[in-house]
Amino acid sequence: MNVVFIPNIDLGDNRNQSYSYSVNSWKHFCDKYDCELVVWEDLLLPIEQMKITWQRYYMFDILEANNIDYDQVLIVDADTIVHPDCPNFFNETDGKYSVVRNNGSFEWVRRSVEGFSKLLFNDEVPFKVWDYINCGFQIVNKDHKEFFEYVRNYYLENQYDIQNVIDQVKAGTDQTIINFLLRQQNIELNYLPICYNLQDLHSKQLLFIHPQMWFDDKLIFENCGYVFHFNAIPPNEMNRDANYWMERTYKEFYTMKKVLLDCGANKGQSYEWFMKNRDDSGEYEIHCFEPVPSFSKNLSQLPMTYHKEAVWIEDGTIDFYDKTAEYIGRLSSTLYKHKTDNAGQGTRTTVSCIDFSKFIKDNFKLLDYIIVKMDIEGAEYKVIEKMLEDKTFEYIDEFYIEFHGGKIKDLYPYYAEVKKRTGLDVENYILQELDKFDLKYEVHPYKNWGNY
Repeated sequence: MNVVFIPNIDLGDNRNQSYSYSVNSWKHFCDKYDCELVVWEDLLLPIEQMKITWQRYYMFDILEANNIDYDQVLIVDADTIVHPDCPNFFNETDGKYSVVRNNGSFEWVRRSVEGFSKLLFNDEVPFKVWDYINCGFQIVNKDHKEFFEYVRNYYLENQYDIQNVIDQVKAGTDQTIINFLLRQQNIELNYLPICYNLQDLHSKQLLFIHPQMWFDDKLIFENCGYVFHFNAIPPNEMNRDANYWMERTYKEFYTMKKVLLDCGANKGQSYEWFMKNRDDSGEYEIHCFEPVPSFSKNLSQLPMTYHKEAVWIEDGTIDFYDKTAEYIGRLSSTLYKHKTDNAGQGTRTTVSCIDFSKFIKDNFKLLDYIIVKMDIEGAEYKVIEKMLEDKTFEYIDEFYIEFHGGKIKDLYPYYAEVKKRTGLDVENYILQELDKFDLKYEVHPYKNWGNY
């Protein structure tokens, strides 16, 4: 079993006030990937004798003393929050000592490296500044026990010199020395992408810490990485320190949203049915997509987010055939020119379109509860195909779809290609693929949704 090991020592200085949010976020990760979470809370030695950052290199001894079996171990700082959608990085280590290059202040790194090199390592620097690693995220295994023992012995044999240099350089405790020792001992490093330890968010202009910031007060870093390291946040007039950002990030990441995405909202009939018939409808964040201009008046009056774009497979513009001027009975507007149930081709116009698959993945998380109703007059085939390719259905919990099959002459070649490739009619192929996901779906006419 893989282990996530988090040092969380209360030194009485209030620094660990928000570390419970870090621990809880890593608990979600461990539950998801069947790992064991180990939170280390007791000092082994007084910090005057050995700082916590050095004591973590007793990790193997702590695990074995507590009879915890392990394959690989992540040692991660407690000022981190892991994203709910973080992949299982243990699968990316290739069995090597896996780290993330420092992506924070290079001035600090340069100053630290020069200081420790001059005072401890004979002015030699066996690595480039851009290969300097941050020790707040290290994945190791049993092959690295000997190196950890070497690190501890090096410290104990040189602790007074090390403490003096730390006081002089004022740029790090263990991290720069570990960078030197890894190279001295020829430890083969596997560099993971920075998304697994995104550091110094302030210097990346990702934190709203001033009322006059030019971007919105949102977690704009959410899609910039998977593990967020809340270090090096300067004092600011909004008093938003690491404790603030960790609490806010955890609560926004791990509070499940309920979402309804109504694709092909028409005049809002589905919205109204949902609000009247769903007991928990008031808890939903609702988005309605409808490109027909004449429906704008109805939809803009409803208390939801109204998108005037057509649901499609890319962002941009697209031809649209507006049938509303000749609306008789059940005639419907469409992206396709030749729709057999419509009298005439409609008024050709251009509308904005949205990559629906990308919209979902950019705006929601796997833990959100998402309902999709899709009635988009033939565009569903290409949209669903892209959602299958992108694995976007992993985000969806309920899916209500109306197919328009034989009505769309423009898609006949596409239907034939799917039949040749899969041996199934396109709709049966889609249903077969949907069965691979953990979601509830219904095809129109629905049992649990209004039929219009």
